[in-house]
Parts: sequence; C-alpha cells; structure tokens
Amino acid sequence: MKIFPSFLPRYISLLILFSTLAACGTIDVAMSPNKEFLRSGTLSLVPGHNDYAGIGGMIAHYLTINGFNVISDHTNKEKISGVANPDSINLTKSNELSSMYILKYSYNYGLDPFTAIPAVYSFNAIISESTNGETVLSAYFDGKKPPNMLIKEFAAALKEKSK
Repeated sequence: MKIFPSFLPRYISLLILFSTLAACGTIDVAMSPNKEFLRSGTLSLVPGHNDYAGIGGMIAHYLTINGFNVISDHTNKEKISGVANPDSINLTKSNELSSMYILKYSYNYGLDPFTAIPAVYSFNAIISESTNGETVLSAYFDGKKPPNMLIKEFAAALKEKSK
C-alpha cells in the first residue's frame, strides 16, 4: 500500500528547484570616476514612477540601518530671488533640495509564477549630487529576487562604495 501518490516526489523536487531559482541575479553598482559618496551626506529618495510595491520604504529602512542619513524629499525649500531695476522687478521662484544627494530609482515587480512570491525583475538607481546633477553612483539589477533581499543587497553595496 502506497502512502504517497507517485507524483509527489517529482512535485517536491520541482518545488525545491523552482524555489532555489527564485532568487537569481546580482546587483551591479558602479561609481563615477573622481567622485566620492559620503555616508554622512544627506540623501533624498525619489521614485521614478508610482512606488506600488513600497520599495522606497525598504530603501530608506536598509540605508538607515547601514548608517546613511536619509531625509524626506518634503524638506525642500522654496526660494524666491529677484533683481530690481528702476523700471521693473524680476522675481524667480525655485525649489532648493536640502539634501546633498538624490537617489532616483525605478523597478519592475510582480509575482513569481512558480512560487507566487513577490519578486523584483529589474531595478535601476542613480545617485546624483543635488547641486549640479552629476551622477555619483549607479546601480542595475536584472534577474529575479524578493524585494527585501534585493534592497538589503543594494544597501550593503552602497555601504561598501561609500566613505
């Protein structure tokens, strides 16, 4: 008398195989030449699209754990400057970011078809200086990983590249 159906060992083997393949790919982080990325500098996060998976919160969390100074993008200051002439006054309104760096990110996200676990399929991030917009660091991921795992690796890679 059989206790297990004959397909069960094959099913378990496939489930183990697919669960190990569920996390594949590595994140590539590149530093711009002659630039430095200071962990003590302030950093604002800007999503490249609607952050429907909550990646921004994970990035803020893991960067804070790794010693980065993450600040809200709502701390921007509105600046009004002007030039007065005898005939007219020209006023200019602009926004000043109060952070040293801006981290802009985007990603593709969905459910893994085999395990039904949420997965990030691609992730891009660019860190630039807020004063001149020059790129300091960029990161790229193409593969499949759970969001939590990917962002942990991203934060660790940024810590390694920073001073």
